[in-house]
Amino acid sequence: MVLIVGEQLVKEVPSSTSGVYSSWPRLKETAHALTTMLTEEVGPRGLLYLRQREYAVTVPHDENLLILGTDDATTSVMAVLRHTGSGAVGLAHFDKCSHDECLSGVHICSHDDGVMHLLTRVQELSMGYTEGRLELCVVGGFQDARAICEKVTLSLLNAMHKSPPQIHLVLLCTGEMNTTLRGNISWPLVKGIGVSTQTGKIFPATFTDKGPYLVLRSTRVFTGAQQMVDIYDCALGLLRIGPFNYEPHAGVELLLQQTDDVILQCLSTTPEVEGPTWVKMVREVLKHIKEHPFPAVTIFPDNRPHYFRRDNVGGWSPAELPNNNDSTPDANVQAAAQAVAGAGVAATGAWTQGGGVTTTSAPPTPAALSPAPWGASVPPRYGSLHLDCRLKTHLAVPPVVNPGQHYDDPLLNPMKDRIMPAWQASQL
Repeated sequence: MVLIVGEQLVKEVPSSTSGVYSSWPRLKETAHALTTMLTEEVGPRGLLYLRQREYAVTVPHDENLLILGTDDATTSVMAVLRHTGSGAVGLAHFDKCSHDECLSGVHICSHDDGVMHLLTRVQELSMGYTEGRLELCVVGGFQDARAICEKVTLSLLNAMHKSPPQIHLVLLCTGEMNTTLRGNISWPLVKGIGVSTQTGKIFPATFTDKGPYLVLRSTRVFTGAQQMVDIYDCALGLLRIGPFNYEPHAGVELLLQQTDDVILQCLSTTPEVEGPTWVKMVREVLKHIKEHPFPAVTIFPDNRPHYFRRDNVGGWSPAELPNNNDSTPDANVQAAAQAVAGAGVAATGAWTQGGGVTTTSAPPTPAALSPAPWGASVPPRYGSLHLDCRLKTHLAVPPVVNPGQHYDDPLLNPMKDRIMPAWQASQL
């Protein structure tokens, strides 16, 4: 239908965020109120942390979660969509895509698919509630030199504007309203937010714990994955990681030999405003890509994702779902529900491996896990490695895991002369 600001229907989204603020000055007031709030430090208690291109939706009576959170939003934006009747709330972290026209700054891809998935999930959890409305809050991004945030924000607003239901835009904190000057450098005021799953309250936040396998999850962004992924099932209390795949990339070896400043300048869209730990995180991601050139083989064999759920003492532990001979999705969902039924629920503790060891690194290669529920399969394969620099690369030939075996994913089948895609070569 349309976006609604106040009680006014938006006929057409303005061509700039400054135009949005000029048309609806009330949005300036709510943005200013957010930027003047004290930033809260959020620990692992009841937290589900999201990376870029991830989203999660839950409901107030989900005792596993108290806060949805995300940060590191410089040229990206964080969107909160909540139904005031059911209290179902979703948080998503949108950023630019990695296609060649986007990398050159000519075009930003549509966020229609990601918005539709987020909206559909919130509506599913709000079925039966006749009262209430959908409210949207958009936070993050600033007046960066390349105007990347401007394009991402407008793409997101237009995607919301084209969605079937009416959506009330109650907070827009981006662009000029989320920018300050430090010397002569523009700087984002709010780079991270937390959202209370009980009340829907939004507040500036930093996070001391960012969940399991953070490095593995980060590889999706650096290897060009465009799709937004739903990482949490509030009905089962399960966090799902993967499966996904990417192409091997010889350029990581050269990058790992570079200085911190070279990595910062080559791989960040806004090197002047990145946090002090950003380069360290990127190095860990590059090492992971080097060590796991074929994650569909070493990390997600047979398309098996990794699951986590709260344990009896309030931590998060790997969850192995039962093998079910009935291949129908309904039977698998029922079996998964039975597997987690009766587990004690508490809102304390970090995401942990067996033995209570907190980890953000990639998981070890699993020896034998049960098949994924819901008949899950690897989603469409993602694009080439998004290393935003001018490095000549050559992709290695995949190993033959089982001679004579053919994989649905062409990346796992030996091919001769596999070289980088033409759009990447054009960037050299």
